[in-house]
Amino acid sequence: MRFVILCLIMFSILNASDLTKGNHEYIKQNYNEARELYKNSCDENRYVACYNLALLYQNGKSVKQDYNKAAKLYQKACDGGDVYNSCYNLALLYAKGKGLKTDYIKASKLYLKACEGDVFRGCHNAAYLFEKGIGAVKQDYSKAISLYDKACEGGLSQACMNLGVLYKHGRGIEQNYKKAKILYEKACLDGVSISCYNLGLLYAKGLGVTKDIIKANKLYKIGCDGGFGNSCMNLGVSYYEGRGISKNKTTAKNLFKQACSYGYEKACKYYEVLSKEGF
Repeated sequence: MRFVILCLIMFSILNASDLTKGNHEYIKQNYNEARELYKNSCDENRYVACYNLALLYQNGKSVKQDYNKAAKLYQKACDGGDVYNSCYNLALLYAKGKGLKTDYIKASKLYLKACEGDVFRGCHNAAYLFEKGIGAVKQDYSKAISLYDKACEGGLSQACMNLGVLYKHGRGIEQNYKKAKILYEKACLDGVSISCYNLGLLYAKGLGVTKDIIKANKLYKIGCDGGFGNSCMNLGVSYYEGRGISKNKTTAKNLFKQACSYGYEKACKYYEVLSKEGF
């Protein structure tokens, strides 16, 4: 009986597809072997293999980095089956002009196809193109809202935050601070630093919530710790002016310095002034 089982295991290994064998070699970092196996499988129209092979060319593993070659393989996988991540990766190449001429229309269509396959990053990126009207893509807030909503429901926190921005400013939808608050809060809890900052602004100004500068400062702190310069700046101003917190110009100076290091130029000037004053 044991002999029969061993024979069956050996038979299954010997008859494993080139795609499966390629995956095993990839895991072992034998990229040359994986590439050959993926190529064989892709030639047989195993579209996941085409996608995996494209990744090797895009990332330059075992081969010279070749975005154009990667694009052709992504196209084959996208066109041939339900490899929606391939459509998404191809869209990125069009959007960034890597190996292909920049084309936001093609990128938007590929993002939308990826979105149809529940690649929620595709929904988000398509939404962003429609929100901003980038390149030849016509601005369309209605489409952006629908796509951000799908991505947010799919667990993409950045999409929740971006949707919150549209609700806050009433772009393409009736202005609704309470809805914005819910969306900002969701993204903030998921670690989107800028969303914590945006939520802090609502509390600082009492928009859709009871005004609470102490709560705002706590949210600015989270945003600042997450690397968002505007948050450090606002928290620094609170310490400088004593808004909901004890005045402390030394702490304010340090926060302005931190905001400056994150690229917030106005904070650099505040830091210089306090440094000259001896804080």
